[in-house]
Amino acid sequence: MIRAMSDKITRYMNELGVLEESIEIHRYGVETILSTVISLAFIFALSLISGRLIEGLIYSLGFYYMRKFSGGYHCDTHLHCIGLYVIIFIVYLLTCSVYEKMNNYIALFSVLVFIIYVPVHNRKLNQKEHELYKAISMMNLFIYIVLSSIGSYRSIFSYLLLVISILIIAGIRKYEV
Repeated sequence: MIRAMSDKITRYMNELGVLEESIEIHRYGVETILSTVISLAFIFALSLISGRLIEGLIYSLGFYYMRKFSGGYHCDTHLHCIGLYVIIFIVYLLTCSVYEKMNNYIALFSVLVFIIYVPVHNRKLNQKEHELYKAISMMNLFIYIVLSSIGSYRSIFSYLLLVISILIIAGIRKYEV
């Protein structure tokens, strides 16, 4: 579905003469945008239905931003990516009361995972990128730990730390084995 839609959009863009690069590069970009929009639409719909719009916003922004630098497991298809992303949020909605109570354990686990493994990417990083991504990831980790200890939305930040740490470990298993 996403591939077919991106093909149509890319062909239309090509007919308009707005493509500067290979059609494949643009098709991939359109696929990525469509996948992200579909994922966000599901999260916002679930957030509205459950009355947890702020948590949905924090989840979406926090997940994408942290993962950009820390890396971790990536699905092989857009459909799997959307499914996993939405299922992870549904699990939060069903279990959100648990994470505040486990905050210290989650923080300790995340610190260990980040110190040992981050960043984990599906492409090889050069030394400068590795150091930059590690520094930004550690700064983000510190911010998320502080936010998981204070304020009204502690549980979503604890949950993000837990999920991202698990995805980092899964990424290690997928990319470095």
